[in-house]
Amino acid sequence: MENYRLAITKQGQPIGNLDSCGKTGAELAGLIASLLAGMPDWEVTWWESDSEKRILESSPDGIRILSSEKLYRASARPDAVTEKF
Repeated sequence: MENYRLAITKQGQPIGNLDSCGKTGAELAGLIASLLAGMPDWEVTWWESDSEKRILESSPDGIRILSSEKLYRASARPDAVTEKF
């Protein structure tokens, strides 16, 4: 599954992150970024998940996942670079 994250800042101050996933994840994240386009001093940085960190437990019953966390990297996609609005 594709996972995307938009890191949103205003005047260099972090506002928050928006995570989007699934087949339309990039399209939906792009829609949000375009909505911010009309607002001055906003910046959106695209991130894409390319791996996952997992904590496992091993017991006589087998291995089970205790937790998992998506790991993101700045996207190399031409249409998914830092954009200043």
